[in-house]
Amino acid sequence: MSKMKEWLSANDTGQTVSATVDLPELPPELTQDYELVPVDRISTHPDNARKGSLDVIRESIRTNGFYGACVVQRSTGHILVGNHRYLAAVAEGLAEVPVVWVDKSDLDARRLLLVDNRSTDVSAYDEDLLSILLTAVSEDDAGLAGTGYDDADLQALIAALDTDPATDLDYGILLDDGKTPGERLQSWQDAGIRSLILPYPVSEYEGIVAALAKARTEHGVDTNAEAVKHLLGL
Repeated sequence: MSKMKEWLSANDTGQTVSATVDLPELPPELTQDYELVPVDRISTHPDNARKGSLDVIRESIRTNGFYGACVVQRSTGHILVGNHRYLAAVAEGLAEVPVVWVDKSDLDARRLLLVDNRSTDVSAYDEDLLSILLTAVSEDDAGLAGTGYDDADLQALIAALDTDPATDLDYGILLDDGKTPGERLQSWQDAGIRSLILPYPVSEYEGIVAALAKARTEHGVDTNAEAVKHLLGL
Protein backbone atom coordinates (compact mmCIF):
# COMPACT_ATOMS: atom_id res chain seq x y z
CA MET A 1 0.00 0.00 0.00
CA SER A 2 1.23 3.48 -0.78
CA LYS A 3 0.78 6.48 1.51
CA MET A 4 -0.77 9.76 0.56
CA LYS A 5 -1.25 12.80 2.78
CA GLU A 6 -4.60 14.39 2.12
CA TRP A 7 -5.67 17.78 3.43
CA LEU A 8 -9.25 17.80 4.66
CA SER A 9 -11.34 20.80 5.53
CA ALA A 10 -13.92 20.44 8.27
CA ASN A 11 -17.07 22.09 6.95
CA ASP A 12 -18.60 22.86 10.34
CA THR A 13 -15.61 24.65 11.89
CA GLY A 14 -13.61 25.76 8.90
CA GLN A 15 -10.49 24.28 10.46
CA THR A 16 -8.04 22.41 8.25
CA VAL A 17 -6.72 19.05 9.40
CA SER A 18 -4.36 16.59 7.80
CA ALA A 19 -4.80 12.85 7.44
CA THR A 20 -2.68 10.08 5.97
CA VAL A 21 -4.60 7.40 4.11
CA ASP A 22 -3.62 4.15 2.44
CA LEU A 23 -4.17 3.81 -1.27
CA PRO A 24 -4.22 0.42 -2.99
CA GLU A 25 -1.48 -0.31 -5.48
CA LEU A 26 -2.58 0.16 -9.06
CA PRO A 27 -3.10 -3.09 -10.99
CA PRO A 28 -0.47 -3.98 -13.60
CA GLU A 29 -0.84 -2.02 -16.81
CA LEU A 30 -2.14 -4.19 -19.62
CA THR A 31 -1.70 -3.31 -23.27
CA GLN A 32 -4.62 -4.67 -25.22
CA ASP A 33 -6.07 -4.09 -28.67
CA TYR A 34 -9.41 -5.12 -30.13
CA GLU A 35 -9.65 -6.63 -33.60
CA LEU A 36 -11.92 -8.85 -35.69
CA VAL A 37 -9.69 -11.67 -36.96
CA PRO A 38 -10.03 -14.79 -39.15
CA VAL A 39 -10.53 -17.94 -37.06
CA ASP A 40 -7.41 -19.57 -38.55
CA ARG A 41 -5.21 -16.80 -37.17
CA ILE A 42 -5.65 -17.91 -33.55
CA SER A 43 -5.80 -21.28 -31.76
CA THR A 44 -6.89 -22.84 -28.49
CA HIS A 45 -4.29 -22.88 -25.73
CA PRO A 46 -2.52 -26.26 -25.59
CA ASP A 47 -2.48 -26.18 -21.77
CA ASN A 48 -6.17 -25.43 -21.28
CA ALA A 49 -7.50 -28.01 -18.82
CA ARG A 50 -11.12 -26.90 -19.00
CA LYS A 51 -13.62 -29.18 -20.72
CA GLY A 52 -16.54 -27.03 -21.78
CA SER A 53 -19.93 -27.89 -23.22
CA LEU A 54 -19.80 -27.03 -26.90
CA ASP A 55 -23.47 -27.93 -27.38
CA VAL A 56 -24.57 -25.30 -24.87
CA ILE A 57 -22.29 -22.64 -26.33
CA ARG A 58 -23.31 -23.45 -29.91
CA GLU A 59 -26.96 -23.06 -28.96
CA SER A 60 -26.12 -19.73 -27.34
CA ILE A 61 -24.38 -18.53 -30.51
CA ARG A 62 -27.36 -19.57 -32.64
CA THR A 63 -29.77 -17.77 -30.29
CA ASN A 64 -27.77 -14.80 -29.01
CA GLY A 65 -24.96 -14.42 -31.53
CA PHE A 66 -21.27 -14.38 -30.61
CA TYR A 67 -20.90 -11.82 -27.84
CA GLY A 68 -17.77 -10.61 -26.09
CA ALA A 69 -14.33 -11.45 -27.40
CA CYS A 70 -11.57 -14.03 -27.10
CA VAL A 71 -8.58 -12.83 -25.10
CA VAL A 72 -5.50 -13.94 -27.03
CA GLN A 73 -1.76 -13.84 -26.28
CA ARG A 74 -0.31 -11.70 -29.05
CA SER A 75 3.04 -13.49 -29.31
CA THR A 76 1.62 -17.00 -29.76
CA GLY A 77 -1.95 -16.56 -30.95
CA HIS A 78 -3.07 -18.82 -28.09
CA ILE A 79 -6.49 -18.14 -26.60
CA LEU A 80 -6.39 -17.37 -22.87
CA VAL A 81 -10.09 -16.60 -22.37
CA GLY A 82 -12.80 -18.03 -24.60
CA ASN A 83 -11.31 -21.31 -25.84
CA HIS A 84 -14.65 -23.10 -26.06
CA ARG A 85 -16.50 -20.09 -27.43
CA TYR A 86 -13.92 -20.09 -30.20
CA LEU A 87 -14.42 -23.81 -30.90
CA ALA A 88 -18.19 -23.36 -30.91
CA ALA A 89 -17.89 -20.39 -33.27
CA VAL A 90 -15.81 -22.46 -35.69
CA ALA A 91 -18.32 -25.32 -35.46
CA GLU A 92 -21.13 -22.86 -36.27
CA GLY A 93 -19.27 -21.73 -39.39
CA LEU A 94 -18.10 -18.28 -38.28
CA ALA A 95 -15.19 -17.07 -40.38
CA GLU A 96 -14.09 -14.32 -37.98
CA VAL A 97 -14.25 -13.74 -34.24
CA PRO A 98 -13.60 -10.64 -32.12
CA VAL A 99 -10.25 -10.74 -30.33
CA VAL A 100 -8.61 -8.73 -27.58
CA TRP A 101 -4.85 -9.06 -28.03
CA VAL A 102 -2.76 -8.95 -24.84
CA ASP A 103 0.99 -8.87 -24.34
CA LYS A 104 1.68 -11.56 -21.78
CA SER A 105 4.69 -13.75 -21.03
CA ASP A 106 4.01 -17.48 -21.29
CA LEU A 107 3.92 -17.73 -17.48
CA ASP A 108 1.51 -14.81 -17.07
CA ALA A 109 -0.60 -16.17 -19.93
CA ARG A 110 -1.01 -19.43 -18.04
CA ARG A 111 -1.99 -17.51 -14.91
CA LEU A 112 -4.75 -15.75 -16.82
CA LEU A 113 -5.86 -19.04 -18.39
CA LEU A 114 -6.11 -20.64 -14.95
CA VAL A 115 -7.87 -17.83 -13.12
CA ASP A 116 -10.48 -17.43 -15.85
CA ASN A 117 -11.49 -21.06 -15.36
CA ARG A 118 -11.04 -21.15 -11.60
CA SER A 119 -13.06 -18.00 -10.88
CA THR A 120 -16.07 -19.78 -12.36
CA ASP A 121 -15.44 -22.93 -10.31
CA VAL A 122 -15.51 -21.10 -6.98
CA SER A 123 -18.59 -19.04 -7.78
CA ALA A 124 -22.08 -19.84 -6.51
CA TYR A 125 -25.67 -18.95 -7.32
CA ASP A 126 -28.41 -17.24 -5.40
CA GLU A 127 -30.77 -20.07 -6.35
CA ASP A 128 -33.93 -18.20 -5.37
CA LEU A 129 -32.99 -15.34 -7.67
CA LEU A 130 -31.91 -17.79 -10.38
CA SER A 131 -35.29 -19.51 -10.31
CA ILE A 132 -37.07 -16.16 -10.61
CA LEU A 133 -34.86 -15.14 -13.54
CA LEU A 134 -35.28 -18.47 -15.35
CA THR A 135 -39.04 -18.41 -14.81
CA ALA A 136 -39.28 -14.91 -16.27
CA VAL A 137 -37.21 -15.85 -19.33
CA SER A 138 -39.13 -19.12 -19.83
CA GLU A 139 -42.35 -17.19 -20.33
CA ASP A 140 -41.02 -15.77 -23.60
CA ASP A 141 -42.01 -17.48 -26.86
CA ALA A 142 -38.42 -18.75 -27.25
CA GLY A 143 -38.50 -20.25 -23.77
CA LEU A 144 -35.10 -21.00 -22.26
CA ALA A 145 -33.30 -21.39 -25.59
CA GLY A 146 -29.83 -19.89 -25.50
CA THR A 147 -29.63 -19.79 -21.69
CA GLY A 148 -27.87 -23.09 -21.10
CA TYR A 149 -30.91 -24.28 -19.14
CA ASP A 150 -34.01 -26.18 -20.17
CA ASP A 151 -37.45 -26.70 -18.63
CA ALA A 152 -36.30 -29.81 -16.76
CA ASP A 153 -33.46 -27.82 -15.15
CA LEU A 154 -35.93 -25.17 -14.03
CA GLN A 155 -38.37 -27.69 -12.60
CA ALA A 156 -35.56 -29.49 -10.76
CA LEU A 157 -34.36 -26.18 -9.30
CA ILE A 158 -37.86 -25.23 -8.15
CA ALA A 159 -38.36 -28.68 -6.62
CA ALA A 160 -35.04 -28.41 -4.77
CA LEU A 161 -35.97 -25.00 -3.40
CA ASP A 162 -39.32 -26.36 -2.23
CA THR A 163 -37.60 -29.14 -0.27
CA ASP A 164 -37.04 -28.49 3.41
CA PRO A 165 -33.58 -29.91 4.27
CA ALA A 166 -34.51 -30.08 7.93
CA THR A 167 -37.08 -32.83 7.26
CA ASP A 168 -34.57 -35.23 5.70
CA LEU A 169 -31.83 -36.21 8.15
CA ASP A 170 -30.46 -32.69 8.01
CA TYR A 171 -29.21 -33.12 4.42
CA GLY A 172 -28.47 -29.41 4.38
CA ILE A 173 -25.59 -30.09 6.77
CA LEU A 174 -24.51 -33.32 5.10
CA LEU A 175 -24.23 -31.60 1.74
CA ASP A 176 -22.53 -28.49 3.10
CA ASP A 177 -20.52 -26.99 0.21
CA GLY A 178 -18.00 -25.74 2.76
CA LYS A 179 -16.87 -29.30 3.46
CA THR A 180 -14.05 -30.97 1.57
CA PRO A 181 -15.02 -34.14 -0.35
CA GLY A 182 -13.43 -36.23 2.40
CA GLU A 183 -15.31 -34.41 5.15
CA ARG A 184 -18.56 -34.70 3.24
CA LEU A 185 -18.06 -38.45 2.78
CA GLN A 186 -17.32 -38.85 6.47
CA SER A 187 -20.48 -36.95 7.43
CA TRP A 188 -22.53 -39.30 5.26
CA GLN A 189 -20.84 -42.33 6.83
CA ASP A 190 -21.41 -41.00 10.35
CA ALA A 191 -25.11 -40.56 9.53
CA GLY A 192 -25.34 -44.10 8.14
CA ILE A 193 -26.18 -42.88 4.62
CA ARG A 194 -24.98 -44.03 1.21
CA SER A 195 -25.65 -42.42 -2.15
CA LEU A 196 -26.25 -43.85 -5.63
CA ILE A 197 -25.06 -42.15 -8.83
CA LEU A 198 -27.05 -43.33 -11.83
CA PRO A 199 -25.68 -42.22 -15.23
CA TYR A 200 -28.12 -41.78 -18.11
CA PRO A 201 -27.71 -40.69 -21.73
CA VAL A 202 -28.41 -36.99 -22.27
CA SER A 203 -31.31 -37.93 -24.52
CA GLU A 204 -33.06 -39.67 -21.58
CA TYR A 205 -32.15 -37.21 -18.82
CA GLU A 206 -35.06 -34.77 -19.21
CA GLY A 207 -37.62 -37.56 -19.23
CA ILE A 208 -36.18 -39.13 -16.08
CA VAL A 209 -36.12 -35.81 -14.22
CA ALA A 210 -39.73 -35.19 -15.23
CA ALA A 211 -40.74 -38.71 -14.16
CA LEU A 212 -39.11 -38.24 -10.77
CA ALA A 213 -40.89 -34.91 -10.30
CA LYS A 214 -44.19 -36.61 -11.14
CA ALA A 215 -43.42 -39.44 -8.70
CA ARG A 216 -42.67 -36.96 -5.90
CA THR A 217 -46.05 -35.33 -6.47
CA GLU A 218 -48.00 -38.58 -6.73
CA HIS A 219 -46.48 -40.04 -3.58
CA GLY A 220 -46.48 -36.80 -1.61
CA VAL A 221 -42.75 -36.81 -0.89
CA ASP A 222 -40.10 -34.10 -1.13
CA THR A 223 -37.00 -35.90 -2.36
CA ASN A 224 -36.02 -38.12 -5.27
CA ALA A 225 -34.64 -40.64 -2.77
CA GLU A 226 -38.09 -41.07 -1.21
CA ALA A 227 -39.76 -41.19 -4.62
CA VAL A 228 -37.46 -44.01 -5.77
CA LYS A 229 -38.27 -46.03 -2.64
CA HIS A 230 -41.99 -45.78 -3.44
CA LEU A 231 -41.40 -46.72 -7.08
CA LEU A 232 -39.40 -49.76 -5.98
CA GLY A 233 -42.09 -50.76 -3.50
CA LEU A 234 -39.82 -50.38 -0.49
